[in-house]
Amino acid sequence: MSNGTIDIPIIYLSTLYIIIGVLSLYLKRNNISSYKELLVAALRMTIQLIIAGFVLDYIFKDASIIKSLAGIIIMLAFTIYTIFSRSSFNLSNELKFLIAISIIFSSLMALSIFIILVLRIKPIYDPKYVLPLLGMILGNSMTSIIICINSIFNKIEDRKNFILSAMMIGLDSKNVLKNILNESFKDAILPQINSMLGMGIVFLPGMMTGQILSGTSPIIAIKYQIGIMLSIFVSVCIANIIITQFTRNIFFDENENLKLEIKMIKK
Repeated sequence: MSNGTIDIPIIYLSTLYIIIGVLSLYLKRNNISSYKELLVAALRMTIQLIIAGFVLDYIFKDASIIKSLAGIIIMLAFTIYTIFSRSSFNLSNELKFLIAISIIFSSLMALSIFIILVLRIKPIYDPKYVLPLLGMILGNSMTSIIICINSIFNKIEDRKNFILSAMMIGLDSKNVLKNILNESFKDAILPQINSMLGMGIVFLPGMMTGQILSGTSPIIAIKYQIGIMLSIFVSVCIANIIITQFTRNIFFDENENLKLEIKMIKK
């Protein structure tokens, strides 16, 4: 036990890996291809968390603004790469640039608001606060952006004939895409709204649970959780507002022609 927190021996933790292995065998026997993704995800998660643990331990021991900035840059770069790789469609360079701008701007803005205006920590670059909070913001924002992008592509592909017909009778691209972009924005933020609706009654979120297990007062943990959930929602909304507001220029050229109707192919 360390600082009131029960340590988990590796041998006990391995029990969960055995269960994951059994579940993957079940998926394989039932010809569900996701068993490979499950094994890869479990292995990748383990390796990434082990590396992150050692890196964070090194950063926390001798905190500096340079180390914090390096951590922020690495996290942003990996998030952007993950969004590109997890998208179901091939993305143009213009769309990749828009995605990168949206995730960087939205996450850093939400983090800054929480760190500077709410927590008011000093120094503001304290990695014990900055990096874990940024990680939670990025994780949720990343998922929402992937949902939004895939939703836009799928809806345009499904309604391509309607879009082309509407353009032929004189409707501009803004009006043609309005419903699609609004629906995609709703798809992107809905999981976050559902999460907030069930929080505290249906389940206790990870950050709050971790703080309580480490001995923090539940009241303090609640205030942190409220702050980070609202910050996450701010980032999710801003990121997807940027994408839905500027996507039209990417899908249509200056002559109001649908540019990506041929390129909208799944990976």
